[in-house]
Amino acid sequence: MMTIYIEPAQGKPVLRLVESAVQGEIARLEIALTMAKKRLAPFEKNTRLTLPNSSQL
Repeated sequence: MMTIYIEPAQGKPVLRLVESAVQGEIARLEIALTMAKKRLAPFEKNTRLTLPNSSQL
């Protein structure tokens, strides 16, 4: 996990904009991860194979 600290030079409006953008990206990544898990499950079931680290997805 990564933590990024941001200190805007122009004040709080810029910080709110950056925070909103980061939260939006986090939401998109969480949705993508959920979709990847759903696509991977049938493959693992049909082939009886488990891809490396797929249980950690």
